[in-house]
Amino acid sequence: MGLRRVAGWEARLHRLFAHYRHEPFGWGSHDCCTFAGAAVKAIDPSFDWTPGWKDQDEALRAIARGGGVEAAVSAVLGAPIDNWKLARRGDVVLFLEGNDFGVSVCTGRTLCGPGPGHAGLQHMPLKRGLRVWQVG
Repeated sequence: MGLRRVAGWEARLHRLFAHYRHEPFGWGSHDCCTFAGAAVKAIDPSFDWTPGWKDQDEALRAIARGGGVEAAVSAVLGAPIDNWKLARRGDVVLFLEGNDFGVSVCTGRTLCGPGPGHAGLQHMPLKRGLRVWQVG
């Protein structure tokens, strides 16, 4: 994919986590995919992706057209790896919540991202990760 960790990425990623810490969930503005995209952009400012959906129905249709969450993210970030133990701070991680897949961002100690019905960022154990897209 050609992503790289550009000098200052740690500070930019830290500011992103701080900015969204209490931000309410919003499809197309603060959902798991938009948050992951913003994290990738914090690491490599040349990354430019926006999902283009405005609500849950549009998001679900776009993800279905893309072949599901894993395939849709892979189309943007390249092939993932299968070992959650190799996730580094800033990497994008696929997880399963009930019957739904989502993506989160590795903080180094947890997986973090927004979730429907939650205010702010939610954290879960790293071992919940299924696939990892390494960023840079």
